[in-house]
Amino acid sequence: MIFFRLIRVGNLIIVLLTEFIVKYGVIDYFLSKTDITYRMNNWVFALIALSSVLIAAAANIHNDIHDQDIDKLEKPTKPIPSGDISVKNARILLFSFNIIGAILSFIAAYFIGEPGVAVFQLTIVALLFTYSMSFKCTKLFGNIIVSLVIAMVPIVIWVYTFYDVEAKGLMFNYELQWLHFSVIFLSVFAFLSNLIREMVKDREDMEGDLNCNCHTWASGVSRNTFRITVIILSLILIETIAIYQVYLPGLEIYRAAFIIPQSLILFGIIRMVFKANSKIELRKLSKFIKFMTVSGLILPLILFAL
Repeated sequence: MIFFRLIRVGNLIIVLLTEFIVKYGVIDYFLSKTDITYRMNNWVFALIALSSVLIAAAANIHNDIHDQDIDKLEKPTKPIPSGDISVKNARILLFSFNIIGAILSFIAAYFIGEPGVAVFQLTIVALLFTYSMSFKCTKLFGNIIVSLVIAMVPIVIWVYTFYDVEAKGLMFNYELQWLHFSVIFLSVFAFLSNLIREMVKDREDMEGDLNCNCHTWASGVSRNTFRITVIILSLILIETIAIYQVYLPGLEIYRAAFIIPQSLILFGIIRMVFKANSKIELRKLSKFIKFMTVSGLILPLILFAL
């Protein structure tokens, strides 16, 4: 249980779920609607998914090691500040997960005949490492880096699919334009929803951050500026979903499914932002945003299955 709390198994499940949806709910679905028979090998997908999960787990551990002083004030029951797991053992897990994750990405890249593609996963590792070491406490830039990494999760499956030597030419196939558009949409959806949540989490941890000389954007702005920014980003996210719904041909079920996360944003998140003053309310808002993100990912898949 302590180990699962350290790696934040719930977040890892979301990473795995996202890649599963991109592979089987988007890429394979659109390919099945054409005469194109190419599919990513399931073993390659398993290697990429496991690599992504290990790299994400390493990032979570690294973040907790770096934040141990803040967590002693804000979240003292977490594995490292509570002493349930030593920093030494956490570092061993951190480097082990990163190394194994990198190796798996190279093996997957070798199987598709394009070893250079593994650089994509290594870039994610580098961004996460840089964030934890240098940019976590910078104003807004740290939030953007984390959100970019989350946005890369759907794209990694797309990269390994269309850079496969057996898939040459598919990337520019006109029949698959909406496949590419859908992956980009999911990436933007992940970026915006995570950026909003990162801001809310920083606002929640504001007191501990400031006591440890960690000056995030959310801890340095007024309550009204924070609220207005979150609301504007939420409205941009709604507009992004609306554009996807309007321009995606056919697939009424998939487009209709996003009405639910749109409603959650409009009537849930925006309403909660106005009420969120205490840590408890901000924590509820953060969890609600995560629920909205997950619903946006899985609802279309559930409706397709039905």
